[in-house]
Order: sequence, then structure tokens, then C-alpha cells
Amino acid sequence: MKSDFLTCAESTPITSSWLTFKEACEYARVGHHTIRQLLNDGELTGRRVGRKWIVSRQSIDEYLSEATQKVKVAVGEILR
Repeated sequence: MKSDFLTCAESTPITSSWLTFKEACEYARVGHHTIRQLLNDGELTGRRVGRKWIVSRQSIDEYLSEATQKVKVAVGEILR
């Protein structure tokens, strides 16, 4: 049975619904300080499993989608 969690050493794409902290950073293309702050602010959904964190990939997708929309609105207002 294959685990739901992928390690960063694997060459397969990240397809799990839960990502390790490091995978979340790589997936979102941001630093670990940013992911930690977004978790602390409640912007991302995460769970602690022992001493490690896992982060919901869906929450990253939703956050990035909202952030992209905000940028598009801001650029549209600037170009008016």
C-alpha cells in the first residue's frame, strides 16, 4: 500500500492532499517563514503530527487563487 505522503526526494509530482512542511514551501514556491506565518494567521490549514507539520494542499491552492485575484484587481486599478 502506497503512503499518502510523498517525500521531497521522490521524483513524482506532489499529488497528496496533505503536504509536509517542506513540500508546502516547494509547492507554493515560498520560504518557510511565509508558510509558518500563513499557518499562524489561519490563512492555511495545517495539522501537527508528532513534531512535524502537514499542510492542506487545497488551502494553499485557495490562498494562491485569492492572492492572484487581489493582484489582478490592484493592477487593474493602477492601470485605470
